Amino acid sequence: MRLRPYRKSDAKAIRNWIEDERTHALWCGNLLPFPFTEKDFNEYLEETEERWGNSSFTAVGNDGTPAGFLRMGINPALNSGFLGFVVVDAGERGKGCGKEIGFEETALTPECFVFHDEKWGRCRMEIKKE
Repeated sequence: MRLRPYRKSDAKAIRNWIEDERTHALWCGNLLPFPFTEKDFNEYLEETEERWGNSSFTAVGNDGTPAGFLRMGINPALNSGFLGFVVVDAGERGKGCGKEIGFEETALTPECFVFHDEKWGRCRMEIKKE
C-alpha cells in the first residue's frame, strides 16, 4: 500500500465507496451533495486546492488499484497539517491500511459532528516516516 497524487479518474472508485447517506456524512461532513457525481467531486477538489492549497492523495495497492483517499491541508500560521475526506474501500477497511502507510492516531475530539440522532468524534492522524 502506498500513497500517490490523486487522479481525476480515481473519482469513480471513490464515489462507489460512498454507499449510503451515513457513510457520505461521515466521510465529507456533507460538504458535497449526496449522491455526488464524479464531476461534483473533481470540481470541489479543484476549488479547495485553489482556495486553500489542499492536496489530494489516493492510496493504492501493489497492483495500483485505488483502495483509499484523503486530502491534506496545511496551515502555515499554525505550522500544522490536517487530513480530511479520508475514506477506504469497504473491502479494505479494518485491515490496517492507514498503519501500513504510516498514519497514527494522535488525538480525539468527541462528539464534534451530529448526523440525525448520532454524535460523532473526530480523530487527528499524523504520518511519520523514518
